[in-house]
Formats: sequence, C-alpha cells, structure tokens
Amino acid sequence: MWGILLSGRTTKVALVFTHYMHLKTLADMLNAFGVEPIIPRPHSTIDCNSVPLIYTDDEKIAHLFLSSTIGECIVRVIENNINPLEILTMVFNDIGYRPLELIIGVDPGPKYAYTVIVDGVILEINYVEDLDIIMDRACRYTKLFKPLSSTLKVGFRIDSTNMEKLTMDYRKSCDISIEYVDESMTTRQYLLPKKWSSFKRRQRDFIASLNIALKHVFRKPS
Repeated sequence: MWGILLSGRTTKVALVFTHYMHLKTLADMLNAFGVEPIIPRPHSTIDCNSVPLIYTDDEKIAHLFLSSTIGECIVRVIENNINPLEILTMVFNDIGYRPLELIIGVDPGPKYAYTVIVDGVILEINYVEDLDIIMDRACRYTKLFKPLSSTLKVGFRIDSTNMEKLTMDYRKSCDISIEYVDESMTTRQYLLPKKWSSFKRRQRDFIASLNIALKHVFRKPS
C-alpha cells in the first residue's frame, strides 16, 4: 500500500461532506492510497497541526468545526456535482503526491467495459457505448492525475477501423501510450492477482477489462 508522507507523518485530511456517497467513495479512495481520512463528529475539535486540510461541500458546516480547531487549517470547498476522482486529484496536488502509473484496460464489444487503475488501485470500472467516451475520460484522467506514465491497453480483437481511429485521436489529444493485448482468456477470474481474486464486479466484461489492463503488451501501434 502506498504511504504518502507529509512532514514525516502519514498524511491525514478531514472530510466534511453533506453528500454521503461522495464522503464514502472519497474516504475509500484515500484509504487505498495510504491517506487517512478523518470524518469529524459534530462539535469535535480538529487539530490542524496533524490534519491541515479540510475538504467540504458546505463551507458553513466546515466553519462549525473550524470554530473549535487547534492551529490553522486549509479549507477546500468542493462543488456538490464534482466527480470524486477530481476531488482525489485535488488532494494529491495539495499533499504533493504525483502518481507513478495510470493504466486503463478496455474490453471491446457491443459495449466497451473499462477499468481505471492508478498505482495499483482500481478507481473506476464502467460500461460505455461509445469508444469516444473512453478516449475523453482517459485524456481527462491523464491531465488530472499527471502520472509519470499513462497507458491505454485495448483487447486487440477490436475492429481495425475503430483501432485506427483510437490511435489517431489519442496521438492528437493527449500524452498517453496505446498498447494492444491479446484478450484471449481475459474473462477468467482465476487469472486475476490474489488481491483481486474476490473481485465484486463479476460480469465477464469487467473481469476482462481488468485482466487486459494487467496483461503484457501484444503489440503497439505502428
């Protein structure tokens, strides 16, 4: 697990969100990267010396906690409709953490299943009907996370027209490598690494997109 250090200590941030799903999703993401999310209880005291950053979607509620804080905290007010992944990139930026690796695995078919992995942590698994949507999201995540390396891995049975379009558009739009991998056997859950052997999203296409993200390169675009 990644341990992110700030002033010699594991980083802690406070989350004060009225939207429960944002709160839960973000807390899980931060935990996965070794950042300890603190969710303060009403009327509790926040020690800004150990928890210097507060993220909130309601500034008034945040200031209720600030009235009893020790030290000075930095408060980031987040819009209600913002994607939790974008909040995560704000936290990374604030604590000075730059991810090493972003990998997106794509399982082509009538719908495109894809998996987004950052530094070994699964951040998103989804279906889309249009390849352009994956392309747009991959570029957006590359720009948001600013990882040292970004790779899009695609099952190579995708038809050649779409593959050519994928290659051309990505080369023009963002700094990401494209690799084609053999998608045979990728629907087999037992091939997943042990830490994902109990993977909850058991649909074959999701398992395939994860296995594709983890497989070795079949070939790169010419």
